Amino acid sequence: MNLKSVPFEALDQLERFHWLVYVRPRFPLGGDVERYERDGFKRLIAGEYRRISVEGQKYHEAPNFCEVRLRLFVLEKLEGGACPYCTRLMGLANFGLVYDTSPGRAFSHCFQLANLVCCCGCCAKAKGSLSGGEWLDIQAALKAADPNAAHEMKVALCAGRAVVVRRMAGRGSSPGGAARE
Repeated sequence: MNLKSVPFEALDQLERFHWLVYVRPRFPLGGDVERYERDGFKRLIAGEYRRISVEGQKYHEAPNFCEVRLRLFVLEKLEGGACPYCTRLMGLANFGLVYDTSPGRAFSHCFQLANLVCCCGCCAKAKGSLSGGEWLDIQAALKAADPNAAHEMKVALCAGRAVVVRRMAGRGSSPGGAARE
């Protein structure tokens, strides 16, 4: 579906439909659990949209989509259920948004919906600044050598990136120093 062709007023109705399709097999509709999950999902996507917008300002480029279109994009991808990189199941609790081509590597048009990929949280953390094609090539090579190697490598990369993120946020140790936790 081409989201640009959908008028903004209709997006809310379309989003509700996709939410119901996604949620129906997972939660009792209209219950407290569903409301809690929907509110959490909206907050998460709002944070991702702010992050993308702020990053776009650094490159003097604005996203070509609104927050509602981003929510709809993610819901459509979650309905598919499988990560496009590793084919593991993903859901509300373990998905991430990454750039197919990161802003530092592309010259323009990075902040478009077509450049975003909704994948499992582990791939989102482990992929880093690699392009989607490069990440798929690495996983294919590892799977050819040892079927469990791709997943083991992703888990190790996720753990390493989490340490780096904590250090960058000032909540961990400096490189080479003893941990302060």
